[in-house]
This record gives sequence, C-alpha cells and structure tokens, in this order.
Amino acid sequence: MNRPVLIGIDGGGTRTRAIIGHGPEEVIGVGSTRGGCVRDVGERAAGDHVLAAVAAAWSAAGSSVRAADSLFLGMGGVVTPADRAAARRMALRIEHHPDASIEVGHDLCIAHAGALAGTEAGRRGVVLIAGTGASCMGLDARGETSLVGGWGPTLGDAGSGHFLGLEALRAVVRASDGRGPRTALSERVLSSLGIVEPREMLRFVDEHADRRRIAGLAPVVIGLADAGDEVAEAILARGVEELAALVAHAVAAVAANDGGGDVPIAVVGGLTNAGAPFLDPLRSSIRQRSPSARWIEPHGTPLEGALLLASQGQ
Repeated sequence: MNRPVLIGIDGGGTRTRAIIGHGPEEVIGVGSTRGGCVRDVGERAAGDHVLAAVAAAWSAAGSSVRAADSLFLGMGGVVTPADRAAARRMALRIEHHPDASIEVGHDLCIAHAGALAGTEAGRRGVVLIAGTGASCMGLDARGETSLVGGWGPTLGDAGSGHFLGLEALRAVVRASDGRGPRTALSERVLSSLGIVEPREMLRFVDEHADRRRIAGLAPVVIGLADAGDEVAEAILARGVEELAALVAHAVAAVAANDGGGDVPIAVVGGLTNAGAPFLDPLRSSIRQRSPSARWIEPHGTPLEGALLLASQGQ
C-alpha cells in the first residue's frame, strides 16, 4: 500500500524551503533554495525556486520523485486574491495526483501552525514573525484569525530586519553629516557593505540594495546595541517597541473574541537567531504591553507547520 506523499512549502523573503513527509511526524526530505516571495522576485522566479526546493528535498530523501497527495504552500506576501491565485499556479507546477489537495496561504499560516502545534486544541494563540519583514497572526478558540502588520517595507514592517538595517544606514548618514551622534555603526555598516566612504552608500542603495540585503545589517545593529553603542541601542529599542505593538493588538483581539484568559505568544523568524540581545528586550516589552500574553518557545518551525497543514488536507 502506497503511503501518502505530503509536501509543504515555506516561501520567505530570504529562502524557499520544501519538506516532504508521509505525515507531520514522519519527514523524509527537506530542501532549500533562494527566496520565494513573489513580490520580491516575480511569480515565474518564485515558482522556479519552489520547484528547485522540492527537487532538493527529494534528493535529500534519496528517493525518486513521486506525485504529491497533498500540498500546502505558505508564501510571503500572499494576502490578496491575486496573490493566492499566483501561489496556486506555483503549487500546480509541483507534480501531484489529479485529486490532490492543494492549499495556499500567507507564511503566517504555516508559522502559526508550526509554532503553536503543541498548545491547546485549535492552536489558540499568537505568532510573531520577526525576520526580513514583520507580521503577526492571532487565532482564537473559535478559529477566527486576526492579522497585524505584514505591510511591506514601504507601508509597514517596523521592527523588522529591514527596519533595523535601514535605520542603521540613516544613522550612518546623520553621523557623516554631523547631524547625529558618532556611532560604531559607521565603521561596521561600511565594512558589511564592502565600501570605504559613506557617500558610497548612495551607489549601494541605487544599484544593489534590496530589502534582504538591507535586512542583513540587522545583526550588526543588535550586536552593537548589546555592546553598548547608544545609537544602536536606540534603534533596537524602537524596533522592539514596534514589534511588541503588533503582538499587543493580536493578543487583545484573541482575548476579546474568546472570553479572555492568557494568550500563548511565540516568536519566529531570522531575528531570533540573535538570541538574548534581541529576545530579552522583546520579551520585556511584550510583557509590559500585554500582561495576558504567555511567552512560549515555538513547538515547531514554519516548515513543519506547512507539513502539518498539508497533512490536514488528507
């Protein structure tokens, strides 16, 4: 008897990952490639990256390619009907059975499913994605969701890696002009960009910058804030407050919709790799803004959440 083939996709701004399994607890292969956010790279390239990640996952499994019985794509930037249609077209490019279950959603869906899989029935709680971008999703006991943030670098994403990196660039500009305080960011940012003189940042921004490269400066900000640089400390503090505000709105919505009580909150995303210098002030700010929030460690990854949601399509 053939066992079902389940495929989950995590298409983020930095990388696209695929997971193949026979069930949520039985993974047979994982693969990754470049970022798959359709708004960053376009539908064709994002779809190509999805296929490459799936091929890498099959290679890791040491198995020949088999048609999928169920697929779930969680893709960054999937928020409108047009976005969902594009994501579904990408999903249809993956080899699948004619009667396969194919579902798509925002990357918040898979982050929430993975992080809160170990909580009470229904995965009630809030997940914050703090990575290249910033977004938050709450799910109440009745199954109703609330989305906060995720507006992209122009309209939102305050507190994200892109926000921290862009604020670092601006701090270097102000220090160079003499309009702002001196900061160790000046040397560290230029070194990270591979340039020598602050005015060269103009060329970087005009010719080379995308939000992922700017977000790559976030660890510099967090590291210097931890080392006591006052400008970096101020940037990080603003970012943490913005993230805590997202969480506060989502926590309040969950508590109001299902009668209150404490609300589990998990944080995922690239900024969490910085560890305590980022997580400690964030935890403190969330606690101050949302006394009912109960900080928990993520049960699983967004990629595992994608596989879990794929299994529910069976």
